[in-house]
Amino acid sequence: AFLLAATLTISSHMQEAGAVKFDIKNQCGYTVWAAGLPGGGKRLDQGQTWTVNLAAGTASARFWGRTGCTFDASGKGSCQTGDCGRQLSCTVSGAVPATLAEYTQSDQDY
Repeated sequence: AFLLAATLTISSHMQEAGAVKFDIKNQCGYTVWAAGLPGGGKRLDQGQTWTVNLAAGTASARFWGRTGCTFDASGKGSCQTGDCGRQLSCTVSGAVPATLAEYTQSDQDY
């Protein structure tokens, strides 16, 4: 089974004026193609980190790992898990099977 927690470490940092930065790190012993909405996607070899900066006002974000991927030079291809429309840079959610982390931001402080 593919578990996001075993594959990617995701940390969030508030930046000025409500912007948020996510650091996504591959802690697996194999390549993972990280994906995010918004954010796109990136190949992460073991130990590599992908930083995603979200603009102020971004209401939510989701991130997931993809495995078994092959892409050509133009970023078209497919993944065995979490495929997102046969694209390296995702603009749609990942197909099952996939485990994702989803974050929602608001100004409310309870």
